[in-house]
Amino acid sequence: MKQKIIDFFKSFTLFEMLFLPIALIAVLVVSIVFKCDALSIVYSVVGILATFFLAKGVFFAPLCLIAMYALYVAQSYLQNLYGEVILYLFLLIPLQIYTFVNWVVKQKQGRNSTTAIMRDLHWKEWVCVIVGYIAIGVASYFALGALDTNYLLLSAICFAGACLANYLTMRGNIFQFVVYLVNDIVLIVMWLMPIIEGLPIGTNFVPMAVAFAAYIANNIYGLVNWYKIIKKKKAQQVLLENNEEEVK
Repeated sequence: MKQKIIDFFKSFTLFEMLFLPIALIAVLVVSIVFKCDALSIVYSVVGILATFFLAKGVFFAPLCLIAMYALYVAQSYLQNLYGEVILYLFLLIPLQIYTFVNWVVKQKQGRNSTTAIMRDLHWKEWVCVIVGYIAIGVASYFALGALDTNYLLLSAICFAGACLANYLTMRGNIFQFVVYLVNDIVLIVMWLMPIIEGLPIGTNFVPMAVAFAAYIANNIYGLVNWYKIIKKKKAQQVLLENNEEEVK
């Protein structure tokens, strides 16, 4: 275990060594300047760490996402964003628990012990995913409207987008980062709405907006990094198959 921890930190690239502390310092500085509440600060810090580990493709990233989602549930409940509460508490947190267990099981079957399980999806599954995304988006719009959720349209878009992104995470598909990126842009707008509306509590959510901006950078990096990991794994698989052919 000790060696795995050492190897993990040795795997940090120059970009990662610079990005992580800069993102964390930016959130803390903004929090101090705007005198933000503790919940927003803790959520922002945990969120940056969670998305960073996911971008690196490490198998314990879902555990960090669970902690991030739990804090997000608390913040959303306080702001009457009931759609976010329902989504994260009853769907996304259980989904991440399943994702973590699934990844661990796969690694015990002989897979790499440090990186996530990465897969391509068949076109039939993509059709089901897209249809499901549209159906969830429409259903959530009316359901959240009945709950008198704030920022209804934005909340419905985030609801459906988060479902799609987390499903792709569970399946280990690289396009999760594209969906997360789009969803984070919408979330930045939603959490800045109190400021746009001139509400006194609006400044409390500035660190969250900064964190979501960091998530966007992480998503772009994750897309690039996972592509490299997938390419490397495919090359290793081809080499292994060639060696097996030579043995035969």
